[in-house]
Amino acid sequence: MKTKQKIIILWQYFICLFVFTLTFAWAANKDVTIKVLENQSIRDISKQYLNDPDLWADILTANKLSSPHEVQPGIHLKIPVEAIASAHHLLNLSLEAIKRATSEGARIFAPRIISDAILKRNNAIRQRKVGNWSECKSLCTQAVILSEKARKICIKSQNSPAEAVVNFHQGDVHQRKPTDNVWKDVALYDLLLENDRIRTLSNSFAEILFKDNSRIQLKQNAQALIRKIRANLLENTQESSVKLINGDILALLSGKKSNQFDIQLPHVETSIRSRHFWVSRDKKITRIANYDGEIGIDSAGKQVVLEKNQGTIVKDKQKPQTPTPLLPPPTLSSPQKGAEIYKPGFVLQWEAVKNAQSYIIELSYNNTFTAIINSIALKKTSFQIPSDLKQGTYYWRVISISKNNLPGRPSGTSYFHLIYDTHPPYLVINHPVDNSVMKSETLVVSGITEKKADLKLDNKTIPLKADGSFAFTIPLHDGKNSLTFKAIDRAGNETIAHRTVTRIIKEVDLVFAPSLKQKKQNHFLTNSKAFELSGKTSPNATLTVQQKSNSKQQKISTIANVKGQFNMTLKLNGTTESFDISVVSEVDQELKKTFTVEVDNIPPEIIFDEPIPPITNKKKIVINGHLSDGELQINGKSVLLKQQKFNYDCLLINGKNLIQIKAIDMVGNESLVKKVVILDQQAPEIKKYHISGGKNVKGGDMIKISVFAKDDTALRKSAPFNIFIEKTKLTGFLQLNEKQGKYTGTVYVPEQIHGKITKMHVTLSDYLGNERGYIVNKRKG
Repeated sequence: MKTKQKIIILWQYFICLFVFTLTFAWAANKDVTIKVLENQSIRDISKQYLNDPDLWADILTANKLSSPHEVQPGIHLKIPVEAIASAHHLLNLSLEAIKRATSEGARIFAPRIISDAILKRNNAIRQRKVGNWSECKSLCTQAVILSEKARKICIKSQNSPAEAVVNFHQGDVHQRKPTDNVWKDVALYDLLLENDRIRTLSNSFAEILFKDNSRIQLKQNAQALIRKIRANLLENTQESSVKLINGDILALLSGKKSNQFDIQLPHVETSIRSRHFWVSRDKKITRIANYDGEIGIDSAGKQVVLEKNQGTIVKDKQKPQTPTPLLPPPTLSSPQKGAEIYKPGFVLQWEAVKNAQSYIIELSYNNTFTAIINSIALKKTSFQIPSDLKQGTYYWRVISISKNNLPGRPSGTSYFHLIYDTHPPYLVINHPVDNSVMKSETLVVSGITEKKADLKLDNKTIPLKADGSFAFTIPLHDGKNSLTFKAIDRAGNETIAHRTVTRIIKEVDLVFAPSLKQKKQNHFLTNSKAFELSGKTSPNATLTVQQKSNSKQQKISTIANVKGQFNMTLKLNGTTESFDISVVSEVDQELKKTFTVEVDNIPPEIIFDEPIPPITNKKKIVINGHLSDGELQINGKSVLLKQQKFNYDCLLINGKNLIQIKAIDMVGNESLVKKVVILDQQAPEIKKYHISGGKNVKGGDMIKISVFAKDDTALRKSAPFNIFIEKTKLTGFLQLNEKQGKYTGTVYVPEQIHGKITKMHVTLSDYLGNERGYIVNKRKG
């Protein structure tokens, strides 16, 4: 005890000496006013005057600046060296004092005092962010004094009577003493004595901390009775007993062999030789899962022993089931351990465990899971973090639940840092200076930004060195070059800086677009009263056009884009007009030109050397002639012109052929000639025929012949025929009735001829020369 008192005295002496040293060290250099030098960043200044480059944000706060890129060469900065440095060191000192008191047991023996110390330090951090360093130092000093007070109480309380304390609670947690008629809300660090009851409601959680550092965690909808808390100070032992009325509890015992801990359950006797186990009581069923050592269980005359990672189920007044292995812990997959998360609502994920029917995910403020925020049962293997989660470090783990509702050992613990960083990253552009003017075709860009920031120049990512500096070369186009730098830190905060660099060219130039149709140089043709003038000149140059013959007419102006391209519409009143155009560059160089615009809306003329035949039996016809001006297309194909003359072989297909001949001049005027040519290479076709008379004819009989024919063009008016009576041949001609498409004719049988008509031969032809002979050996067909 004397040794501990000496340590306290030495610790208090150290605090006083440290505060005095700080005050003395900076007393002669309280405030410094400096002028920012060329190529000097805010981090360089912080390192030089505060011995820490990461204290640059305090310098910005002291000068009411919002972003590092506002720190430009030539401006003056006021640096309260003593205030910033001493506040920073006292914040570190108060943190160490709080940790030291906590390690001595302040959370059990002086919970409210140590909580007040933590609150003082948190308020000190807030005061530092707004530049109130004197208040920050005062709060840190109070936090140190409170921490030491809590440490003294811890040392004095080591021989006090045994008791338990509500170490953490979340949601609706109540307690009831033997003398109370109603349940009362639990406050953090409330003491629990023998025969006190404690319960949790839905979505609630509580942890009871015993003096020997054993812990009992009550899950939601649980109720327990503190049966016994006895301590033998001489023998340094403790005996504790808790009765589980309903719900789930998780036991995390200190493991001292001299201490005894017992869980009382209806109709079940337990002998606990384990430091880590889970017990559930629900609807006359008790479930027990053991994660360490062994637990003896006795019910209805049967005894079983739960080994490590085994579980069992005991129904009231029945024998315990044979112990079964618990499911293995899940493997946590994402995010990575220690990941920094800058936005809430992200997803935690783990790998599925075979035979698991569900999982419990636990989210805690600490890695011992004595301050659980969420304990949620899920069927899936992922969990989305609540969007209202505050900034801080959080720990999580997952438990597999078997089909008989026994929880396995928890997974390994992972953690993540949820960071709400609203401070924009610093960004300093050392070169170029804004509004620079140069002749070089390239530009060297250099500067520095926050480490691990994402730097973009006009939306293109710029690689950074390890310290956040950068240097690279970019091409410059003529005229103004606008550069936009954007630094984005891992929290998504942005700092934007702009630079304008103008590249001067020797003289301004003007080139009209090649797509404009020119009769001769600077004499343009158009087929419209609205002429689209376009071309290229100096970037961002101003162009002004005015009609030459009418100085009172309003001028038309436009500005070329960053590539020097321009476009403007001129309204024309006559058929030929002249204009003056003036070009003024960004550096006030001027160029003047004159041009003429002529309106041509007369389509080109197509003249054929020979008319195109409407009908032909030739597969290829020749189309020839000449064109007044422009280009020629036949059926969409360009035709070669020689001195505006054309000669084109056009292939035909059977039947109708549409031939389209189009002429287009340079301004888009068109002429179109359409011709239909029929290709007929088919001879006429007999549709039906009839030969009059009986089976036998004799001299003096008259034979009538009729033939119906069809042709795609025009049948000839007569058709020669031969008719055979036995071996005698009679000849003649059939005449055409055009309306009916019918040939008719007669033949008289000579007196000496008689017999049977054996066959007839008739020849049909059209006016294109297509001809075919037909032989028929029937009287009709």
